[in-house]
Amino acid sequence: MQINYKRTTYILAAVLALSMLVTFSVLAGNINSSAAPGATNSYTLADIYNRLNAGTAGTQSTFTEPTTGPGSTMNDLNAIMAAAPAVDDTDGATAADVASGKTFWGLTSAAGWGEQTGTLTSAPCDCSGGMLDGTRWCDNGNNTVTDLLGDSTNNYAGQCLIWAKDASWGGTKPWYDTSGFDDAHTRASAYGAEPENWRLPTWAELSALTQGTEAVSSGDIRAFAGVQSGSYWSSTSSASYTTHAWSVYLYNGDTGYESKPRANYVWPVRGGQ
Repeated sequence: MQINYKRTTYILAAVLALSMLVTFSVLAGNINSSAAPGATNSYTLADIYNRLNAGTAGTQSTFTEPTTGPGSTMNDLNAIMAAAPAVDDTDGATAADVASGKTFWGLTSAAGWGEQTGTLTSAPCDCSGGMLDGTRWCDNGNNTVTDLLGDSTNNYAGQCLIWAKDASWGGTKPWYDTSGFDDAHTRASAYGAEPENWRLPTWAELSALTQGTEAVSSGDIRAFAGVQSGSYWSSTSSASYTTHAWSVYLYNGDTGYESKPRANYVWPVRGGQ
C-alpha cells in the first residue's frame, strides 16, 4: 500500500490546530461580552461641568458607544477644573460666619473644606452690664468693646468679637521679627484687660470693623479710643506673597498686603475663630 506522506502531514497539522483552538476556548471561557456597555448608568462630563458651574442636578444616562469624536460643545477637563471651587483662606467663610442651620461649601483649608453647616445665631451676644454706642458697639466698662452685630454686608463677620477699647494700646510692631518675641502677634497676646486668648484679628475680622452698620474709622471711632489713621496688621498672610501679610487702613477701610518687617499698628481682639 502506498502512503501519501504529504497529504498525511497536512491532515495532522489541521487536527493539531483544531485541538489547540478547542483547548484555548476551554481555558479562556467565553471571550464575548455578556452585556452591552450600556448596562451601567453614569453621568457625562457635561453633567459634571453643569453641576460645578451652576448647581444643575443632572441625570444619569445609559452609556452608548460614540460614533464620532467630541463636538465643539463638549466641556473638556480644563473647563471642568476651572469651574471647580478652590481654597480661599482670605475671604472664605467659616461656620461661625454663616447663619445657624444654613449649609454652605467651606473653602478654607484650616476651618474646613466641603459642605458645612453654619453656627452663627441671630443674637449670640448682648450688652448687659455695658453701655451701648448706637446699636452695634457695647462698651463693657473694662477697656474692651464688643461688636454686637458684625458686618451686616458680609454674613455678619466679626459678630461678638471683643476688641481692646484703646486702638493705640499696641503701638506699632513688625508682623514678625528675627528675635521672635517683639512682634505684632506677641504684642497682641499681652493685652492686659481680662487676659484670655488675645490675638491679632484675621483679615476678615479687621475688615469687618470698617464695614456695615456703624462702621469704624479714624474719623468715626464709635465706642473706641485712639483709632489711628494708619495701617493695622491682621494675622492673615498673603497667599501669593508669603513675605507679606494683609493690613487694613483705618482712615478709610482700604486693605492691602504689606511686607512683614514693616511696623504697623496692633489692635488686640479675642473670641471668634
